Amino acid sequence: MKQFPLAFFDRHQHGELMSRLTNDVDQISTTISNSLTMLLTYGFTVLGILGIMFSLSPFLTLVACRAWG
Repeated sequence: MKQFPLAFFDRHQHGELMSRLTNDVDQISTTISNSLTMLLTYGFTVLGILGIMFSLSPFLTLVACRAWG
């Protein structure tokens, strides 16, 4: 944990420090929420596409997956 000298707290008002902290926590929360939403969306999209491919032609799906990975 970073240690600040007492002079830092003398120069900055309590409300300013709390505002920065609150804003940073809000930004982190928003970033995590958006990233998780995108990850789930893309994951379901890939699984859905693979499911449709497999239902249309299992052999070609396995060939394409083998060539891709």
